[in-house]
Amino acid sequence: MLKIPSFISTAISLIFLFGCNSDDNKLTAKLSTESLTIKSNSEIKLDGSSSEGTIKVYNFHSSLDGLLCSSTSSICEHNFSTAGEHLITLELVGYNGEINTEVITINVIDLNSTQINNSLLNGNSVDTNETPIAKLQILKEENMFENKGTVYNRYNEFVQIATIEETAYLSALNSSGTISNYTFKSSIEGTLCDSSSAICEHNFSTTGIHTIILLVKTVKGYTSVDYKSLIIKQNDVLSANTITASLTISDSDHTFSNEYSKDSQILIDARNSSNANKYTFFSSKDGRLKCSDNNATCINNSLTIGNHTIYLIVEDLFNNIDIAYQDINIS
Repeated sequence: MLKIPSFISTAISLIFLFGCNSDDNKLTAKLSTESLTIKSNSEIKLDGSSSEGTIKVYNFHSSLDGLLCSSTSSICEHNFSTAGEHLITLELVGYNGEINTEVITINVIDLNSTQINNSLLNGNSVDTNETPIAKLQILKEENMFENKGTVYNRYNEFVQIATIEETAYLSALNSSGTISNYTFKSSIEGTLCDSSSAICEHNFSTTGIHTIILLVKTVKGYTSVDYKSLIIKQNDVLSANTITASLTISDSDHTFSNEYSKDSQILIDARNSSNANKYTFFSSKDGRLKCSDNNATCINNSLTIGNHTIYLIVEDLFNNIDIAYQDINIS
């Protein structure tokens, strides 16, 4: 039997209590986040800024972690350390006691443990001494399986890019262990393949940033997981409203270069992009950069030493996507 958290029960009671007086200030909770599948100990931004009404307080709750944020801010940033399926509730409170809620589900995966969330991956909690090792590749051509070699253009650990309706070949051939079943999932499109085959061929129909999850399982139920990000963008069709990503990188003195020192304050600028309303910045070395999705500029002074490919992903109101990138070195 599903146990309803006390705060939800309270919310329901208050809705009935104040329902007759709330017509003048109808609250509508709208909750979104950058990804519905994340690894444990990752910080994620919960966004209630699209909610409607005159709002006094935003309360963000997790079914596993409890109260996350309670303030006048529509944004809540939280580091999820508890693996499992989190029911995230945004509770709006109005000035006259009006309440409205929305609930989404975020799956938190512990990649260092086999205690993977069962409802997401259909796996089992097992002894780590007997687990296989999952290794995911996303390949552009089927014949690449033979050499297990090159992958999508500008491939790196964090980001791979393909166009909508382009065939992607998802490979688990580099996985090790006596594996009986391979499950490939997308955070946007759900289960892609679930069989004894280590290869999954799929045509993606939804633009966006997909988290591709590979779960491998042995006959005894031992499991392992690997994942990568795959950006699906629209085909390059020219039109009057074509979305275009434009990226420039400079230091605080607006000096453009490919070489920066560790202490440099680096400005990553997407303001010359066209028809974009959402901006995401990635580093091939450090992963997703902590910058506002609604801001066309990203200021960073914490990139690690080494070579980086900085990616800009822009998205328009119709979920069309374009990508630009630039190589830099931090020394």
